Amino acid sequence: MLNNASNLKEVKEALHALSDWSGSVVLSSYEATIYHEWMDKISSKLYGPILKQLPKWGKPLYNSAYIKHALESEYCLEGVRSSDLLIKTLEQTLSELSKELGEDMTQWEWQKKQKTVFKHTLFKKIPFLRSIANRSVNSNGSSNSLNRNHWNSKDKHANQFFGTNGAAVRMIASPKHGHAQFMMPMGCSGNPFSRYYANLLPMWVEGTYIDSSGTARSDYDLDLVLKPSV
Repeated sequence: MLNNASNLKEVKEALHALSDWSGSVVLSSYEATIYHEWMDKISSKLYGPILKQLPKWGKPLYNSAYIKHALESEYCLEGVRSSDLLIKTLEQTLSELSKELGEDMTQWEWQKKQKTVFKHTLFKKIPFLRSIANRSVNSNGSSNSLNRNHWNSKDKHANQFFGTNGAAVRMIASPKHGHAQFMMPMGCSGNPFSRYYANLLPMWVEGTYIDSSGTARSDYDLDLVLKPSV
């Protein structure tokens, strides 16, 4: 539907890249950056009438099924053709990314536009303490990937996607053999001054696991020693 809708070279290049894209949202993917920036603009347009009805503090939860259904119609909004909306938002996306990250779209890596944010339950609303307790990293995944990294909408101030919801604890278990591997990014104590507070976060980002079967040890294994008080 869009192949011949624009004469701009960069639009044709972007559409070709997206058509060949596997959909894998890894840190080096420039296709992921184009797609999610484009979808953010499409969502903002389609949800415009709804946003006007929300209070200033309200935030929409964009629904991909609703967006897909709207774009399948000839007119996605009153007086607006779906094909026109798609091309105009794509042109805007490419123009803004070019100004921000350079003209070579292959350098628009996902890691330059995305961060996964871990907010402390209590300290996240306290300015000084949240700077100590919160953690942010670049990681694979998006709202629509298996390795889920969900955001409601792009942070307009930082001009980035901040993932705040997803699968934190990961586990692979074989009950028959009594073997399991697990990974969790943050500690359970909630104490940001503990050296174990975020020591597993690098492994979580890499997608590796700790063996919990008791047959193997890792650098992150700990021994708990209980001593009598008398």
